[in-house]
Amino acid sequence: MFFGKGVLASRTMSSSEKPSTFAIAIPLTLAILLGLSVAGLFVAGWLGREPGGVRAEILVESTCADAWAERLLQRAGSVGMGEASVTVEANEARLLATLPGLEDDLEAMPRLLTRGGRLEVFAGEEALGEPVATEADVITVDLGLNLKGHPYVQLELQPAATERLKASGSPLAYAVDGEIVDHYRADGPIRGSEIRIQPRLATVKEELRVATDWNIALRHGPAPCPAQDVRIEVLP
Repeated sequence: MFFGKGVLASRTMSSSEKPSTFAIAIPLTLAILLGLSVAGLFVAGWLGREPGGVRAEILVESTCADAWAERLLQRAGSVGMGEASVTVEANEARLLATLPGLEDDLEAMPRLLTRGGRLEVFAGEEALGEPVATEADVITVDLGLNLKGHPYVQLELQPAATERLKASGSPLAYAVDGEIVDHYRADGPIRGSEIRIQPRLATVKEELRVATDWNIALRHGPAPCPAQDVRIEVLP
């Protein structure tokens, strides 16, 4: 499982302030183990694990059923659903798969698979005016853990978008599916071509779930068109 560059990030320290290898390794190991245990079912496909849920069919009604069929299959693969296949009948895309095996599969999976997958970055604290970057500017999406064990989603942006963000300075507001979820605040503009979006919730377990949802929703591009009706049917 890939945890992003944050796990390896470090700065040069003098000999007097360097912590012991043991002091670094223990929290880092715990962070990785926590990530595997909590987020593992969401990314079972990456880890090679078998999903442990029921067989079910998720049906999405829309005006672009063929495009939805493709997006459902992509997202199901990232979640780690088993033996996934799609069919299209009229204006309805149907995904048949084995669910991951989480307690709230029947509610969470249809919602996750049909998320808008929209990213907007605004100059300033609020979502005012036109965004300076969107999901159309994203090159890669990765899930990571920082050295304190908190998850984030790292997005690499196109060069033109990176320059717009640098010109906008600080702060920046990051919005996912129309909701501001994080901010960039620093003394200067972003560095490099990547931004990080980090959920800041009461527990790391909650943060891992939200970050993994963002990762899956943003990884394959946005919803191709609005889903008019979404339902799930458990198979016998």
